[in-house]
Amino acid sequence: MSTLTKHEPLASSTKLFNKLQGLSSSLGGFVTAIKHSRLAQLLVGLLAFQLLLSIVLAVQSSQQGNFASGEPLLSASAADISKIEISDAESAITLIRKSDKWLIDGDNQLPVQANKVENILDTITILKPGLPVASSEAARTQLKVADDDFMRRVSLSGDEMDTTTFILGTSPGLRKSHLRRADAGEIYSASLPTSDLPSDVNNWLDKGLLSFNNIVSVKSNDVRFTLTGENEDKAWSVSKPSDENRKIDTDKFEAVINALQSMRVIGVADAEPTTEADEPNEIVEVQIASDKPETKLTIEKKGDITTVKRDDIAGVFTLAATQFEQFSALAALEGFMTNEAAKIDEEADPEAKPIENSAEKSADN
Repeated sequence: MSTLTKHEPLASSTKLFNKLQGLSSSLGGFVTAIKHSRLAQLLVGLLAFQLLLSIVLAVQSSQQGNFASGEPLLSASAADISKIEISDAESAITLIRKSDKWLIDGDNQLPVQANKVENILDTITILKPGLPVASSEAARTQLKVADDDFMRRVSLSGDEMDTTTFILGTSPGLRKSHLRRADAGEIYSASLPTSDLPSDVNNWLDKGLLSFNNIVSVKSNDVRFTLTGENEDKAWSVSKPSDENRKIDTDKFEAVINALQSMRVIGVADAEPTTEADEPNEIVEVQIASDKPETKLTIEKKGDITTVKRDDIAGVFTLAATQFEQFSALAALEGFMTNEAAKIDEEADPEAKPIENSAEKSADN
């Protein structure tokens, strides 16, 4: 009994040695198999790459700075924002909110497309960039989100919030941009295209700023058309005494009225439009009364450029040439009188020269 007890440690050591020797032989065989198998080598390489990638992602995740996964870009609400500054390499624009209206900051403070501002603020305030895709200085330059090389730089501010500035760069996909906060190094893929944040005036301008509402009177060259009556009894009449017996071509005239009430400009006109020096100007001036006091509207055509302005709104704006052709008829309101009415005047006074219809006159010329 004592003999067995004495030799037990030696037997255990022998068994352990034999197991290690077997394991070594197995590993040796495994290594030998790997050396002779391209598939095994590929699988080992893939495993090593996955392990390295896991380590890199873990390090980046620990260095996210101001953004954690699911954290919004902006902590403020859309109602807190009263100033938006947008710039690129060539231009810059500032939008400000005054009395719940968005305006383009500047001397004229022109109105902005309200729905466009609301839509972009709604997008920004719920935007959650998620995990970063890069953070190196080289990546900032490559993805166009560097401090001195970017596609857009946007700053949002307000009385009740700190200024938040972010930079947009290249697009990683449809309606996406690479995004970096100006105070952080991490770069994200965000659902915020640069096209939604233009830096020029005309892309933000309310193109309907010169249109009229409820026109009730139009005056040109001492001839005035006035809308009288109510509801179904409304009708246009001529205020000039000599035109009492003439009838207005209502359909033709109201087509121009509707065009005035839906008028949309192309954009802000250049200070000095480029035209040929000897090209004559065609000018139409008309006084219009609507839901606002009587306003002077001036439409001018020189060469291929048509401009328009109202004396109650600052600035000069470009207009489509086709609209000039339509509004030019306002220079001679008599052109909206029907030929039948002119014949009545001719019968009453045979020596009187009938007024020609402007459309027929243009056709003859």
